[in-house]
Amino acid sequence: MTITITDRWGNETKNPSLSFLTKTIEDVFLDNALPEISITDGYFYFDIKKDGWVYLSNEDGDMYYMKGLDRESMRQLWRLFHEGHVDDILIEPWIEGIPAFNQDWRT
Repeated sequence: MTITITDRWGNETKNPSLSFLTKTIEDVFLDNALPEISITDGYFYFDIKKDGWVYLSNEDGDMYYMKGLDRESMRQLWRLFHEGHVDDILIEPWIEGIPAFNQDWRT
């Protein structure tokens, strides 16, 4: 499995080391300039936003999100994805859909 990280400047890195992964997620908390990063294995896409929102989607068009996560929870999910433990991520309490379509984006 190939993991690709897209950092907050749009740079892609394939099969990053754990130290690179850690630096990338820490960078998202630095300022508000570019507050989102993503990681993919080619089927699942996992995005983290500085404001505590995380998004998970897949090539089949399924979309999920969680909101209000603290930094450590986001770090843990990020590491799980990097390590290939997508099944552990899927059991989290995801909300199905896109927040703007179910009015959740306002809260």
